[in-house]
Amino acid sequence: MSSEDKFDAIIVGAGPAGSACAYTLAKAGRNVLVIERGDTPGCKNVTGGRLYTYALEMLDEDLYEEAALERRVTHEQIMMLSGERAITIDFHQPGFNPEAKPPMSFTVLRAVFDEWLAAKAEEKGAIVACGIKVDQLIEQEGKIVG
Repeated sequence: MSSEDKFDAIIVGAGPAGSACAYTLAKAGRNVLVIERGDTPGCKNVTGGRLYTYALEMLDEDLYEEAALERRVTHEQIMMLSGERAITIDFHQPGFNPEAKPPMSFTVLRAVFDEWLAAKAEEKGAIVACGIKVDQLIEQEGKIVG
């Protein structure tokens, strides 16, 4: 990458939203740069979460089959906590099939998933530049130029 490179889009952050955007744009033939403050995508993230399969299918059909996913969600509960008290409610949704293909959702470890999704964006042609912190945007004549 040189200072003369021109990009159709520059995305700040290689989290799920930034990498999904980069993946989609690069897949469509756009020249995309993702700027990530961490040394690798996801390295600053120590959380987990739940990912619905349809979100990956919006990027590419069957992408979930190779994704950095942990466990298929087979049972749903809602828990409410207040001080020393807690209540757990089993959640049942008609039509929920824990054996469905594709599965409805999975748990993810964000550090692992974020790095995987950024790599998928790179495979489509996006450039992911790590270790760069963005403090502000530079605007000239109504356009972001740096």
